[in-house]
Amino acid sequence: MKKRLLTIGCSFTYGEELLDPATQSWPVLLAEEFDYELINLGMCGGSNDYIFRQAVEYTVDDRYDLAVVQWTEPSRAEVWNEWDNAPVNISANPSGGIVIDQMLPWVNAYYKYSYNELFAFRNWAVKIVTLQQYFKSKYQPYIMVGASGLNPQGHWREFKSQLKHLWHQVDKDFYIGWPHVGFKDWYQDDPLGPYGHPLELGHRKIADEIAKHIRR
Repeated sequence: MKKRLLTIGCSFTYGEELLDPATQSWPVLLAEEFDYELINLGMCGGSNDYIFRQAVEYTVDDRYDLAVVQWTEPSRAEVWNEWDNAPVNISANPSGGIVIDQMLPWVNAYYKYSYNELFAFRNWAVKIVTLQQYFKSKYQPYIMVGASGLNPQGHWREFKSQLKHLWHQVDKDFYIGWPHVGFKDWYQDDPLGPYGHPLELGHRKIADEIAKHIRR
């Protein structure tokens, strides 16, 4: 029976801005290298809520030879859209810019008046620690990585006093680059698409870095 690889993340895992994500994205390259059957749940705009939920739902009654979880921007959230009767992901740049509101009338007001960045990073830290413990309890092999690392002079320094009790619980053996290195550090000198996503060379480098970890 062929080994199975489960990948979960946002547009960086989906392969947004590639000419052909089905052949060029890092999950596909990784699956080819290790002869895995691939289940790729990367979704453009996906939030850490979505990533956490899918990781649990897809492994609660099933087991994969490897699950790779790619965390994303903590300001995103998964909410219920009553018009579509389905979950959707909303997002905003905390420093300003475009709000992805999924045509929900309250989203702009939420990010303007109720969103708190420390709370978002706290929720993300809880998800990391909880999912690591969950995978361990299920004997589910896994690797985690972030789209970005925590800037030592930014969020790491700003939130460390409030979140160090959670951040110190992250098992670095299974989170590549924690806490300061993410995908973007691996392809920072390579061409990007118009919306800032890695292109073919960047995805090759992501696959290579994850492959190094697998072979350890």
